[in-house]
Amino acid sequence: MHKNKTKIEQRNLGAYYTPRSVSDVISTWAIRTPNDTILEPSFGGCGFIDSIKQVLKDKGQKHAEKKIWGCDIDADAFNYLASSLGPVSIGYHQRFLHNDFLKTNKNSFSKTKFDAVIGNPPYLGHHNLSQDQKEIGKLIMNEWGLIDNNTPRANLWFYFVLHSFRFLKPGGRVSFVLPANFTKTKFAEPLHELINKSFKTKTVIYLKDQLFKGQGAKERVCVLFADGWSTSDSYVSKMIYLNSNSINEFKKHVEQKSITRRNNQDIRERLSIKTDLVDSSNLKILNSVSNYSNCHTLRKYIDIRIGLVTGDSKYFVLNKTTAKKHSLSTEIHLEPIVNSMIDIDGISFNKKNITNNINNDKKCLLLKSTKNSFKSINYRNYINSYPTDKIENNKTFQKRPEWFSINDNLIPDAFMTYMAVDGPRIVINNAKVNCTNNVHRIYFKDNLDTPTRKLIAISLLTSYSQISAELISRYYGSGALKIEPSEAKRIEVIIPSSFDKKELNKVFFNINKELTNNNSSKARSLADEYIFNCCFSHKDSAYYLEKLTVLLQKLRAFRKGLE
Repeated sequence: MHKNKTKIEQRNLGAYYTPRSVSDVISTWAIRTPNDTILEPSFGGCGFIDSIKQVLKDKGQKHAEKKIWGCDIDADAFNYLASSLGPVSIGYHQRFLHNDFLKTNKNSFSKTKFDAVIGNPPYLGHHNLSQDQKEIGKLIMNEWGLIDNNTPRANLWFYFVLHSFRFLKPGGRVSFVLPANFTKTKFAEPLHELINKSFKTKTVIYLKDQLFKGQGAKERVCVLFADGWSTSDSYVSKMIYLNSNSINEFKKHVEQKSITRRNNQDIRERLSIKTDLVDSSNLKILNSVSNYSNCHTLRKYIDIRIGLVTGDSKYFVLNKTTAKKHSLSTEIHLEPIVNSMIDIDGISFNKKNITNNINNDKKCLLLKSTKNSFKSINYRNYINSYPTDKIENNKTFQKRPEWFSINDNLIPDAFMTYMAVDGPRIVINNAKVNCTNNVHRIYFKDNLDTPTRKLIAISLLTSYSQISAELISRYYGSGALKIEPSEAKRIEVIIPSSFDKKELNKVFFNINKELTNNNSSKARSLADEYIFNCCFSHKDSAYYLEKLTVLLQKLRAFRKGLE
């Protein structure tokens, strides 16, 4: 990070400062001899440069500065470089380049290959990349044969890590501080495959501490360590995943060479970063439940779409007070909509819930775009109040026949959580209203009957399905669970083949009541008891639920940084 940058400037660069305690550990691991050559592809505030220099000196290198190469897109970085290594000029001996690392090639630096490439690449989302960066990113991916339907929306750090491999000597090492979703996000899966087959050992250490919290970033991080680079595709071992509750524990993992062990365990791919949290007994239970004949992924039962994209929810989704201020009628100009799962307490949503949300002044009224509403002078005045320049510059508006036309009238059968502190819910849409893209839209397949729909909503609340969601979904910010449509379809649910409809309706009612009273733990217990007793023996059910309840608590605590 560039230490005197404002938070906005940092965010625009995707640059955040790695604590010296972490860069020291990484540098100590990466550098094996005093003659190792090191590339830092985004040196920024020079934290890694300082660590590299010190480690080289400690190993007996008298001219450490001559063993370091680097690149940065920001001219201010070279002021820090001068402070760290002494006066240098941009491009000095082709060692320190003022350039976008993605634009470098084997001829850019005075060396073509390095013993190690380490650092903290920019955390810039795909939507913030320039068109030039996106095009270069595609070319880099194409060089490695990684182009597919998932990777075009990759973030900048993905391209940095991938491009860094071009600069490694055979047997070389890489280590990067990366967002925690490196281990979870779908666009990174091809990168994982390449790392697995191209490095002899590879480990990810997940850090509990939010390293960049003081810099305005809630992003949790992990550190990738990969050793033994080879282009022969000869390795079959998988990544090892470790947790560290503190910087000291992180350091111990590295010093004790936990990261250089070979991992030959056949652990299910979907367990991802939490493999060390799931012990053998829990894994056995998960496998037993997953192999149960009536356990299926949600894909079997549902189609899922994102909700309506408004382009400006503050303008298009109103509360009762704002509607009254602009003399907009809830019957003529506005229509009810679900704008957040926070506005739905249970697993059923009806017209009474709509009325309560309106009366509680929640933002739950969507601006209509019918001919009848446009006849109203109050409606036209509100529409015409929107700034013309914003209309012209809003890409979402440009895709519509009329810029203010939002509702596609594809009313979902149910709603599903997109982001949550706790786990996902499916809510039956008895109100027959639409939702914004803060919520997913669920469409049940094959005209599923009402009892089966209720069973799906109940089963998703069980400890097993909540664990499935924890293992599949991504973490976001300070620990919220982010469930993309493709991930939601992979969540497993248990649907009993035989059940009593009266008992089902009673359980559904009671669970809905407990959730409405903000008692999610009781609701989950009711779901657990009903689903597992329908499908397993009393003995197995009690044993499974005892273990699964503890495991779910452990996974959630881990995600939220409490463990």
